[in-house]
Amino acid sequence: TAYRNGDWDPTLNKTLDYDNTSFINIKFEVNKKKFIKFFINNKLEYKPKERIDPRVLEKVFLAAWGDGNPYRVEFDNIQFTTR
Repeated sequence: TAYRNGDWDPTLNKTLDYDNTSFINIKFEVNKKKFIKFFINNKLEYKPKERIDPRVLEKVFLAAWGDGNPYRVEFDNIQFTTR
């Protein structure tokens, strides 16, 4: 599920299955023209056609949820790079 500029984006609503014993690599890119790309395990999963409101980028949050299912999430090797 994705929210763009605070609004739910109905073009992305999917479930991805992964081995729960391995790591998942998540990458979020914003270019100079404010277009975004979102990758999971180096595969492009989300690339909206619209620009993102740069005010949204003032705060960053990591969140995980299991929709009522037992789970454990650890965030590791978090990096932030500007170019």
